[in-house]
Amino acid sequence: NGDSLRYDTSVYSAFRTGLLSYVNNTDSIANGTLGQNSNPYVYFTNETDNSGNYHPFMCIASYSITDRPNHLLDVPRPPGDGTGGYGSSKVTRDATLQQYLFKIPMKDYGVVSNLTDNTMGTTLRDDYIASNPSYSIATNCYNYASKSGLGVTIDGLVMYPIMNNNVVPAQSVAEITSSGFHVGRGMGLHYHADGHGAHDTSFNLYNTHDYHDHKHPPLVGFGFDGIALYGRYEDDHSDMHGYGTALDAYGGHEHGNYGYHYHCHSVSIINGVDQDTSETLFVEDSSNWTVSNKTNVSYTLHLLMKGAWKGQINDVPRFWANDSGTDNNGETGAPSYSLSQKHKYVGKST
Repeated sequence: NGDSLRYDTSVYSAFRTGLLSYVNNTDSIANGTLGQNSNPYVYFTNETDNSGNYHPFMCIASYSITDRPNHLLDVPRPPGDGTGGYGSSKVTRDATLQQYLFKIPMKDYGVVSNLTDNTMGTTLRDDYIASNPSYSIATNCYNYASKSGLGVTIDGLVMYPIMNNNVVPAQSVAEITSSGFHVGRGMGLHYHADGHGAHDTSFNLYNTHDYHDHKHPPLVGFGFDGIALYGRYEDDHSDMHGYGTALDAYGGHEHGNYGYHYHCHSVSIINGVDQDTSETLFVEDSSNWTVSNKTNVSYTLHLLMKGAWKGQINDVPRFWANDSGTDNNGETGAPSYSLSQKHKYVGKST
């Protein structure tokens, strides 16, 4: 019927091989078992909707754990439960096995022309405003985002927006590890930032070793919109394909025969403003004109996925958690990736 895959099958095969290679090699998962597969199953489906249109997916059953020490004990300011002010909050420093079933759309549904072309449930921005009505936040690629996951990395962890649920970069408030992840109250590891390491060890998602003898930065993840995520460009490897092609506001670009894809990258933040895109990362309280996350400091923000999806999601079946009624408690604004999903696109009968 004229439809096509977004990428060559070799891209999905490489991602599958990477996912299946991860094994738990650390005792830092509270209920984990040494030697267990981090991502036990990666398989493909290709079912039709009621109109006879095919919708191929790459399905990933994952515990969302790392294969390496997670360094959660070293996080300066881990997320708290919000009771009695942060000083008396209970914090979480342990990770446990999760039960996720990610599905990555393989069909080319196209990309958006405008930020709000994708119909969202409750965005990260809207969720914050609902609880803080006196605040004003400009809609941009940082906050027109899912309230939970954006995609999955090649080690099987779920990726969240660069912002936390207070619409502040998790990195800027020192609540993540040097690898870019932390745990919330559900004790599930998830990324908020890029922890790319300048060494040849495997202590981070990807490292300088992954650039040797390659023509492009490594494949490190997929968004739930079906767009591939690659590592950042390194100045020491300026001969790599696409090195000189600028990234757009979503953190992606297109060059050669790669198709549109995202890249991890870094941006300079000065007084709460992204110096590349002029997007504001701070929120204003209209009741007393105080400003949050807008300080006279500069820092570098290390992005995996930024927030907003560039890939079209409106025609992806069973995209949202409340589409199935049995996933993530039917939470509006959260993509569907719980193991409780039961529908043909993940190969489970209802």
